[in-house]
Order: sequence, then C-alpha cells, then structure tokens
Amino acid sequence: MPAKKLAKAVTGPKLKTKPWSAARKLKFARLLFEGNMTQREAFIAALPQAKAWTKDSQNSNASTAAKRPEIVELVAKMRAETLAKVVDAGAISLEQHLTALADLRDRAAKAGDWSSAVRAEEDRGKAGGLYIERKQVDSRTLVTVVDRAVSEIDALMERALLAGGTEDGVSGDGASGSLLPAALPAEPPRH
Repeated sequence: MPAKKLAKAVTGPKLKTKPWSAARKLKFARLLFEGNMTQREAFIAALPQAKAWTKDSQNSNASTAAKRPEIVELVAKMRAETLAKVVDAGAISLEQHLTALADLRDRAAKAGDWSSAVRAEEDRGKAGGLYIERKQVDSRTLVTVVDRAVSEIDALMERALLAGGTEDGVSGDGASGSLLPAALPAEPPRH
C-alpha cells in the first residue's frame, strides 16, 4: 500500500469534509451528556472506524466534533429535557433542597466541621436568592467572582438615595459620582 494511502487509513478522514449522520450525532451527544466516557471514547463509540486512527487524531477530531454547534445544541436540549423531567416529577423542590442543606449544616456543626457548616449555610442563602453572584472580566480576560448579599446592596442603595443621590449616582443638584463603595458590573437578565 502506498505511503499516502496508508497514512490516510491510519489518520482517518477529516470531520470537516465528511458530514455525520443524524444518528451518529445523536449518539455522540448522548454519550457526552451521560458523562460516563471521555470525549475520545464517546467519539470512537459514535464513529467506530476511528479506532484505526492515531490517538492524537482521535483526540483532535473528538474535540472538534464536541464543539460543533449541532452537538452543543443536542447536549443542551438533553440537559433541559432532563431538568424538566426532574422538576415535573417533583423529584426536587426548593423547599426540599433548603431542608437538605439545613440538615447537612446541622450535622457538620455537631461534628465540629465549621467550614462545611458555614458552606452549607451559604449555599442555602444562594439557593434562596439572598446572594447575587457577579462575574467581572478585566482586560486580561480573568474572571473574578463577587458575592454580595442582597441586603447589603439594598442598604447601599438606600443610603445613596437618602443622601440625595439616585440609582445612577447623579445627585439632585446634578453632581455626579457614585455613593456606592464599588461599582457593580452590568449583568444580563437571568432566565
């Protein structure tokens, strides 16, 4: 066998030039969603001829395939459907979640594990909507997470308004300047 044909047989076809069947896309997306195998293993299960390829080629093609918009969309649909089934079945509710976190907090406190107890209580607050999580991205694309209690933000806003300011930091006399200790970044609405 000539060297070029042998190389092509070992590395396999490039996914960009060969379209996948709907069944293979669905199988690959389902295997990724289930999370029981690596991306490469899921790729080989969906495309059996990839077993003959080099490991680097398998990894590269698996990564490329996992980033395809139709695969990403299928995985997102599967997540949404699973979540809807769980919620519809009443398998979990906010009340049950908060109760379970309170139980974990109490057990950790009794065992003297204060770090876990505090963490469980913080998670109860987040689940209950008492904290707002914001992500700030600087010019080097580093992400910083800022947690502030809703009550803290409400208190700062109330103080700003009582001092004659408005939400946008402009006082009644037209002078501008924020009365808040640190600017909060804008965040798109959550759905």
